[in-house]
Amino acid sequence: MRALADGDHAKAAVVLDDALALLFAVRHPGLDLRAVGCVAGNTDVDQVVRNTLTVLEQAGAPTVPVARGAERPLLEPLRTAHHVHGRDGMGDLGLPAPARRPAEVDAVMLLRHAILASPRPVTLVPTAPLTN
Repeated sequence: MRALADGDHAKAAVVLDDALALLFAVRHPGLDLRAVGCVAGNTDVDQVVRNTLTVLEQAGAPTVPVARGAERPLLEPLRTAHHVHGRDGMGDLGLPAPARRPAEVDAVMLLRHAILASPRPVTLVPTAPLTN
């Protein structure tokens, strides 16, 4: 199955959540992870992008495209959960900085391009706010 992930990719140190979902998606033999969109959630979107790039690099998937998405909810102000998940959204683990940068396009355009470029259906797997 071809898949696109979209989430806030934090909390790996605290609960089984988005970051672990990425790890499973990368390692599952039946999934072909085509792209990852990031959205603000438990931490700001720029930190989510850094977390996502780092998780993918550490998982051996450094070529999966990652893009920055919505920086806040549509109707409400962003309410992070730094008090639960740390400033970095990953329990303040001190993970290494990613070696690469995100895609030049935003998450909506990255996901759109991945869908249109695929000759077969693609499944969107949202694991966080549906703002993108």
